[in-house]
Amino acid sequence: MERLNGAEPSKVVCSEEKKRALRHFALIHLPSITITLVLLSFYISNLQWAQPTNEQLNSLQFAAKAHEASVLVSLTDILLHRICYGLIEDGGIPLGFISSAFHLGSPIRYLVSWELWGVLLKPAANRLLHRMTGILIIFISLLAISSGPLSAIIMIPRQGWSLLERDSRFNTWFINDLVFETSLDSRHAQNALGQRESTSSPTLLLDTLNPLIRDVTNLPENVLGHGNTNIFLGNISYSAFPSYYHLTWRYISLFADFDPTQPDFLVTATCPMKFVAMSLLQYISSFRSNTTEWLVKSAQKRTDSPDLLKWKQPSVSVSCSDAWMDKGIAAFKFNSKVLKDTIFLNVNNNSSLNQLDGIETPPGPVSYRFLNIGHTTSQPISASILWTPVNASLLRLSLCIISAHWAQADIWIEKKSNVIQSHLDLPINDGFGRSKESSLTKDLIRMGDGWLTGIDFLDVTPSNSTYQQMLRFCGNKHGFLESCLPMSLATHLADALSGSYHMEMDSTHGQYERKYWFFRDRFSPYTSHTEAVHINEKDPQNSTIVHNTVYSRSFIYKFLNSRAIPFAFAILILHIIIVLVHMATILFSSHPWHSSSWGSVGQMLILALRSTSPTGLGKIGGGVESSQTWTATARVRAVGENQQLEIVLEESDGTEEECQCGRRDTNANAKKHAEGVRAGIHYN
Repeated sequence: MERLNGAEPSKVVCSEEKKRALRHFALIHLPSITITLVLLSFYISNLQWAQPTNEQLNSLQFAAKAHEASVLVSLTDILLHRICYGLIEDGGIPLGFISSAFHLGSPIRYLVSWELWGVLLKPAANRLLHRMTGILIIFISLLAISSGPLSAIIMIPRQGWSLLERDSRFNTWFINDLVFETSLDSRHAQNALGQRESTSSPTLLLDTLNPLIRDVTNLPENVLGHGNTNIFLGNISYSAFPSYYHLTWRYISLFADFDPTQPDFLVTATCPMKFVAMSLLQYISSFRSNTTEWLVKSAQKRTDSPDLLKWKQPSVSVSCSDAWMDKGIAAFKFNSKVLKDTIFLNVNNNSSLNQLDGIETPPGPVSYRFLNIGHTTSQPISASILWTPVNASLLRLSLCIISAHWAQADIWIEKKSNVIQSHLDLPINDGFGRSKESSLTKDLIRMGDGWLTGIDFLDVTPSNSTYQQMLRFCGNKHGFLESCLPMSLATHLADALSGSYHMEMDSTHGQYERKYWFFRDRFSPYTSHTEAVHINEKDPQNSTIVHNTVYSRSFIYKFLNSRAIPFAFAILILHIIIVLVHMATILFSSHPWHSSSWGSVGQMLILALRSTSPTGLGKIGGGVESSQTWTATARVRAVGENQQLEIVLEESDGTEEECQCGRRDTNANAKKHAEGVRAGIHYN
């Protein structure tokens, strides 16, 4: 080969200077470690980025790529050090391992090549260090493959809700003697609901429901038999019960179940408690924020505990069944998720059935009765109502089974929708069949006749009550009764349950001075007074706090409920541990050294070109197909009198050769031809 013009100066191949190793560490490894730890601190502190632009978010893609590149540089340096360590000091290294560090940018092809697996499966020498090097190559290659997506995962923040610090005044309400009653009678109707709105009437309820009811009459034909269940029917903004604010922003949600295996038409209505909705509206009426998106979440807590608890809200399911009188007996078959049973009513021993058509008051008969049959059903129920359609004989009857329970829910309002929203812990579909379980958990609501009567509108006669008008309205059209009556009844009962309790507002103006805003029985007008009494001194055992918390939507570094983010950090922290172990091995070993003489493919190629061609590598000009070639042990040695560095290939005979950096080769025969590389010596 023609010698290139210009002589290269001699160079130190390896050094024992610790300062040089530390400088190398700071240059090669510190950037990737620093970026990972800084990002970890962002996630621990939940760093927020309020309103980033698209350009700023796009720039994070380049930052993630830079982090990936720094990790690859670090991994490459660790693997190169291991390869150089084997070449110089430790009895050589298999020829197939030498190129491993140069493939980390795209290691897939190397991982499936004979260069790697030929050495692992058929090692020429049974050396522990060779096996450990092979495992290290595979492990670092997998880290290199995953570094790209892992960097992107932790670099780019996610949109989420974060706590927004605000003045704590006017954000807390409290309620005395809050108990989610499960056994309701006339006392609860009178004390909790008070006087109804003068503008409310059964007609308003039915007019509001009318569009939904008409749509639902066609639903069974479309969905029955297709396995559909838990169909969302719609939301209505309606309340018949008192409020200072009109509840146009609090919806009653209606769901229907059309399970072909349980063909009864089952309707469930649910809505947030009115006092929770009112506290949210009062809060946002004074809320000012520059954030583009925010939400206010409501929670409850006791005065003697800092823990925030979810609210409960009513979930009322109603299923109705028709029957005809046959020899004085009516058999009502129920096949729904609320009740699977057949209920028999005998006109001779059931006074409600016997007297159903016996009362005449203007403008017509009373065609409904509240039944007490909960002890006879196979599953616990809240109440039942027996009906006979208007202008029909007593031969045709309808029985509605009611199953109501208190369900835990998250309740909030968002800026973009300005509507109270709730999310039940259990899906509506699961709540259908919860009645039996609810009786054990004391969530099932049992409704007495006094309560069912007490939640009716004022100034109505029994024959013109809400229930009577429901029946009259739903029976005006053939086929209307099946879907109309459960929807009307479920909506009315859910609205009544949500209207329980009154509240006061707790606003801090000093350590002990409190201003309480409260609603009287008529909930109008709403007044205020000041008391120099701390709430905990007033009635700590019977006060429940309605606590509203504001969240802003922003880009945030937060673990949230993600599994990918903790996994990404676990892998990248593992990289940091490997780097620290690598540095500790260099700095605290008996012969600390660092070598950068063969840090690229070009440098390794130059070393190979100036080496003497070994006789064992014949017939490989067209490529290497045999794994035996890759298992040959390669070493770098100072050859001849000029101490020229060359790659020396040897067939392993099982003997160990002591050639550590800083010490000469002790093998007498080897010394005649080649010597181990020493630290601090200049080589050509």
